Amino acid sequence: MNQSTILPIYQKAETRIKALVLLAFIHAWPEIVLRSKITAIILAVEAKIGLSAYNKGLRNFAIKLMREQYRKPLYQFKDQFPDKKPIDFKNLKYEAKGGTYYDYPKELKKRITQLTNEVTTASEDGKKPISLWAKAELDTRWEHNQKMIEDLVEKGELICYISSHPNCSKRCAKWQGKLVHLTKHSLYGNFLVGKVDGRNVYSLTDIMAVKDKYGYNNNVISGFNCRHYLIPYKGQNPPTHYTKEEMKDEREIERRIREMERAIRKEKQRLTLMEKGGVDYKRQKAKVEYMVENYRAFCKKWGFPSYDYRIV
Repeated sequence: MNQSTILPIYQKAETRIKALVLLAFIHAWPEIVLRSKITAIILAVEAKIGLSAYNKGLRNFAIKLMREQYRKPLYQFKDQFPDKKPIDFKNLKYEAKGGTYYDYPKELKKRITQLTNEVTTASEDGKKPISLWAKAELDTRWEHNQKMIEDLVEKGELICYISSHPNCSKRCAKWQGKLVHLTKHSLYGNFLVGKVDGRNVYSLTDIMAVKDKYGYNNNVISGFNCRHYLIPYKGQNPPTHYTKEEMKDEREIERRIREMERAIRKEKQRLTLMEKGGVDYKRQKAKVEYMVENYRAFCKKWGFPSYDYRIV
């Protein structure tokens, strides 16, 4: 799986679906028209990518939007007016029957905000739904590391160190720098399979098989956004050890970067919906440009890479 290729495709499809739901609201499209347009987008994605959990998630996302956001279209309110003259809906404020106040610009912005806050999730039986971004990171890491393990086993490199880095997640911290055996299972119930040169050796197979409370194999080597790798053991000392304080500081920097990426994707999507909805988007465009510039500067300052595909 190539995250930089696949994720932008789903992100673009999600944005297009949201834009269609917004346009259906504005222009009072019949539901069958909206459904056909959304179906065309989903089928186009499925033709490119055969990832069932992702495609099922995109379909469920579209159904959810149809159910929760496709309410009575705005133009149907015109029947509440006593005259039949053309109505300027973009600047409309009026007192509807029964005394209900209806403000079109306010309602339109509300719909844009609601749509922007919706996120496509992967759909797998027995697992808590997670965003496509998190799912793709998990799958990509799993595929890459399975190949790494297979190559090492084929070469006879069965005992390895787990690499170490300062921005390690809490779930991985206990394992980084430890020796692991790539094929043996623990007989003691504590992941331990034995010792080599006086150092404990643990079962990587058992470690990776641990599931979190949501049903995912979210541990070192196989976990979400885990960047650890295996170093064949040749009698050398363990990889660099980092203190809890060092890891905490680096972890916080990475958390901020991921937070900035999510915020940029969200605000870029809001910009698209504002443009489609005929809302003045100049300030929003300037906001997005500032956020992107700030994101890249922040990554550079702390020595982290910035990725264009993560802020599509």
